[in-house]
Amino acid sequence: MSEFQTRIERVNRIIHEPARFVIMSILYGAEGADFLYLQTETGLTHGNLGTHLARLEEAGLIQAERGFRGRVTHTIYSLTNKGRQAFDQYIVWLKDAYGSRPRHVKPQSLLGQVSHLARRTRRQASG
Repeated sequence: MSEFQTRIERVNRIIHEPARFVIMSILYGAEGADFLYLQTETGLTHGNLGTHLARLEEAGLIQAERGFRGRVTHTIYSLTNKGRQAFDQYIVWLKDAYGSRPRHVKPQSLLGQVSHLARRTRRQASG
């Protein structure tokens, strides 16, 4: 296995999923964001966003502060310390993976290769 493939296998699979990466990116740059703001910024449906937020919350990467605004529920999401550290590590991982790519690999195709290797690794792990 190449050095590049070895580094790819160390990916944080929770953050690596594109929708969750976008959510984490938004929350990284803000103290918090409510559901509607996240839905508008990500373009995800209500159900998809809810599923991704639940996965991030289960992993301890984000926290939800639930309350009410009048009679309507209002939830603010923010990164936990663990989430901020995980996102920092993920960015370092991306830079590391980019730097260790084989020289014949163009930067534009790197994300495609990362996704392909991650899918292959998941298939091997489950089968």
